[in-house]
Amino acid sequence: MKKILILVDNARRDLMWTKFLERCFRERDGVDVRLCHKRNVNIELRNFMPDAFVVSRADYPYVKSLEGLCRIYVVPGEGGRLSPGSALGPFLGRAYTPDRMHDVSFVDRAYLWGNRVHKWLKGTGLFRDDQLCVTGNNRMDIYRGYQKREREADKPFTIGFAFSAKTTSAYYGAPRFPEVYYHMLEGDRYPVLKDNRFFEEYLWRDHGILRLSMEVLKRILNETDAHVSFRVGPFEDVNEYRFLEKLHPGRIRIEPQTELLPEWLEKIDVMLTCWSTAGLEAIILDKPVIALSFLMDQERLFDAFRPKENGFEAS
Repeated sequence: MKKILILVDNARRDLMWTKFLERCFRERDGVDVRLCHKRNVNIELRNFMPDAFVVSRADYPYVKSLEGLCRIYVVPGEGGRLSPGSALGPFLGRAYTPDRMHDVSFVDRAYLWGNRVHKWLKGTGLFRDDQLCVTGNNRMDIYRGYQKREREADKPFTIGFAFSAKTTSAYYGAPRFPEVYYHMLEGDRYPVLKDNRFFEEYLWRDHGILRLSMEVLKRILNETDAHVSFRVGPFEDVNEYRFLEKLHPGRIRIEPQTELLPEWLEKIDVMLTCWSTAGLEAIILDKPVIALSFLMDQERLFDAFRPKENGFEAS
């Protein structure tokens, strides 16, 4: 019997599609499949001893060590903001530099969303033809049988906010920046940045989006009678947004993070987001999407993506 282990990278974001994948494998004869998460992945690898390991990133330290022990399949979450450089992130990490590129031959197959990323990765010269396969975005499969519902006449016009400001928050509690900086050792750096770069150089983008989101929210509340539904990101603390419900009871609702994205999209009439694949799902459902990033000063915005500041080409 073939044994397949699937890593659920983030249950709030990835559990649904990994459960679909698990179900498909279970329907095949001669296949045993398990799900694992980041805390028990090493235990499951040792105890289950899979023939195949399905993971969203190949740059986790334990993945390469599996070479020769089982087949390694990578299904990267490509996101809504891609470039030739950032597409390499799931394989080499975000802090790589061209002079420190690593071998990716241990990856048996990478399943990609589209031909654009296939072209970018193949152009690096790091991948063999048999390593890359375009399959589409499995997160979109749930919408294959979607039938549009008529909007309820008495339902208030609802604007959905779904943006990422994860470096300003943390789902396990407040970020405690003073304490973090106090205990930071000399030379410590935020892990996604290259050497000699600082945490705030990455952080400012999330703070900028968060500030802009609050400005837009206040204009909506002051100039319209629309209701607002907030979908807090999976890496953020939902309690940090509760003050909005107290300030505007009946007009703003902070949705539970356990709610599935398709269910939330059914409740809104228009969506405000920033660099999120949630926007693609809203478009599939014929929901208008406004990208908050295009409300920012574009020159200042794209200056932040220069290789010098980030360590990778993301423009």
